Amino acid sequence: MTIQYSVVMPTFNRKEQLMLTLASFENQTFPMDQFEVIVVDDGSTDGTDAEIRNYHPPYTLQYLSTGNWSGIPAAWNLGVKNATSPNIIFCDADFFVLPHFIETHHQYIVNHPDAVISSIPNCGRGIYLQIFPEYAFEEKEWIANLLRQVGLWDDSYFSSNQVVKIVNEDDVRDNLEKVLKAVCPVDYFPQVLREEYAKTDVAPWVLAINRSLSVQKKYIERAGWFDERLVRGGDWDMGYRLDKMGLPFISVDKIVGYHQEHPNLFRKQITKTGESHLKIILDKYGAEDPELSLQTFFSPWDEGKQFKDMLRILHTLKQGTGFQKRLADSFINDLKKIALEIVR
Repeated sequence: MTIQYSVVMPTFNRKEQLMLTLASFENQTFPMDQFEVIVVDDGSTDGTDAEIRNYHPPYTLQYLSTGNWSGIPAAWNLGVKNATSPNIIFCDADFFVLPHFIETHHQYIVNHPDAVISSIPNCGRGIYLQIFPEYAFEEKEWIANLLRQVGLWDDSYFSSNQVVKIVNEDDVRDNLEKVLKAVCPVDYFPQVLREEYAKTDVAPWVLAINRSLSVQKKYIERAGWFDERLVRGGDWDMGYRLDKMGLPFISVDKIVGYHQEHPNLFRKQITKTGESHLKIILDKYGAEDPELSLQTFFSPWDEGKQFKDMLRILHTLKQGTGFQKRLADSFINDLKKIALEIVR
C-alpha cells in the first residue's frame, strides 16, 4: 500500500516523551500501512537511539540523525527530504496524539489540498505523563493537586531524582482511558487568543506552529526549506513564506492531541548564531512589512489580539483616503526604524 502521509518528528533528549508519542501512533484509526513516522534525532545524548532500535511498531518508522545538535529547522529539513509521501505532517516529539490525529489531517487535506493545515489553536492543552526532577517544587505541587484527583499521584514523586513515568507505553496501547485522566483542564490559549488564532484575515502564518501541521512537500521545497539559523521561530518563518506564496491557512476545529508537559526551563532556546530570531528575520526580509516589524512590540504568541488588531487598523488606513493612507505609510516607516533600532 502507498504511503499517503509522512509524519516528521524531530527530537532532542526527549526519550520518555518520544516513546509515549510513538506508542500513541499505534492507536491511529488511519490504516497503519498508509503512513510513516520519521523520527529525526538532533544529537540526543539520553539513549534515544537505543530505545528506537528496540521499538517495532505496526507502522513504518524511519529513524534519522543529524549527528551533532543542529537545531530543529535542520531536523525538519532532513525529515522532509527523506519523506516517502508528498504529504507532510509535522508533529512534535512531546505531542501525544489522539487516535483520529492522522484521519483528521487527512480529511482536511482532501478538502483543502493546497492549504496549510494547522491544529493551532486547538492543541494548547497539556497532559502530565512524566514527573521530571527539574520541576520546581511549585510546579510539582500544582501537578500533584491535579493527579491526586484521578489517582495518578504518589508523594514519593516530590523527592525523586529520576524521571517518573505516570503511565507507560502499554497503558497507551491498552488503557488509553487511564492516560487521558492526566489531561490538564486548563488550555494554554485563553478564549480571546483562541479566537484570534482561528482568524486568518491578517497574518495567517501565525498558525504555522509545527506541533501539529500538514502541508505538501513541494511547497516546502518551493519556499526554500527551513532556515537552519532559526532554532526559534523557524516554523513561523516558513509559514510567512508560504503565506506570501498565496497558500491558504486552515485551522483544525477539534483537539487532535495534547502537549506532554515538561519543566519551564526546558523551553529556553537560543539561535545557533546567538542572534535573536527577530534580528535574523528583519535582516533577511527587511522591516517594511509591519507583520514582521510589529513583532518587536507585540508577541503573536502571547499578545495575538493586540498584534492582529494593529495590523487590521493599518490595513484599513491603507485602504482609506489619501490622508489615511499617508498616515499608515508614516506609521509603518517609523515602525520600521524603531524595529531595526531595537534588534540592532
